[in-house]
Amino acid sequence: MANFSAEEVSALQGGGNEITKPAKRYIQLAYGASCLRYMGTFSNSKERDILEQIVMDLLMIMLRSS
Repeated sequence: MANFSAEEVSALQGGGNEITKPAKRYIQLAYGASCLRYMGTFSNSKERDILEQIVMDLLMIMLRSS
């Protein structure tokens, strides 16, 4: 799984400062994609790759729109 900094973990858990709070949803998406990838949610690696790409595309859309 991905390694997250103390600030990212704090934001993920609902804390954080004014800089990290807006990033909370992005961190959650990235963490979710990481979990799906490495915990083997899907038995088919191609399905995992497709789902991870969808999540990362959504993340990029959200980053561009903010």
